[in-house]
Amino acid sequence: MITGAGSGVGRALAVKLAPVAKILLLLDINTEGLKETAKGRAVSGAALRLITMDVRNLDGLLALARELGPAETPDIVIANAGLGGINPGYDWNAEIDRRLMEVNYFGTSHLVAAFAAEMAKRKSGHIVGVCSLAAMRGLPMAASYSASKAAQLTLLESIRNDLRPYGVFVSTFLPGFIKTPMADHNEFDRPFMISAEDCADVILKKTARKVRQYMFPWPMRLLSLFNRFLPVVIFDFLVPRVSGARQSGLKTSKIFGTK
Repeated sequence: MITGAGSGVGRALAVKLAPVAKILLLLDINTEGLKETAKGRAVSGAALRLITMDVRNLDGLLALARELGPAETPDIVIANAGLGGINPGYDWNAEIDRRLMEVNYFGTSHLVAAFAAEMAKRKSGHIVGVCSLAAMRGLPMAASYSASKAAQLTLLESIRNDLRPYGVFVSTFLPGFIKTPMADHNEFDRPFMISAEDCADVILKKTARKVRQYMFPWPMRLLSLFNRFLPVVIFDFLVPRVSGARQSGLKTSKIFGTK
């Protein structure tokens, strides 16, 4: 199962999994995006089931889990659906803050609620969370995004230890900038950007190896770890000056990755 499969990394994951998976359940809020994903996949391979679903809809995901039942509970659930955006404190938008938290954090939480218990009962399964290096520390203009991803990161870290005794693995991936609709903006620089296909390759290879947590690409991993351990005084002085904002003046709160 892949959420956010209608574009970007979710689509790339679906295309790469199609030749090797028996069944692919592809979820996205965008029905047309799902259809485009299905068109672009390998002709032979997995049977596809396209499901228009908003990951904010807990009742919908619980109903889907009941419909699938124990026999069809996915072996791997990839929590990929996400939104990006900026929300500077001087133009704070509580609705944007709520929406990013609902998709980026609660979207993952809802998948756990729907499928983790059955995985634990059968003593097998793998939950994969596509997080972000922005989770490592609160970044300028990105309070809402960083907070939602930090919450997602902590959730996955906690349940990893809860579920491991029951044979259920949890992997968390923290990529840097990826060339997707979420990165299609001109608000700030996006160094070391990788393609959605390269991102999907890393996720699938490391998932197969049951890696617990992985940050990539390596230049962004080094920068993020350096940033993570900066003392607060240095962080407050340095990070706003190197955050890469491309336009002078005040920024307006907005969401990236929607049509």
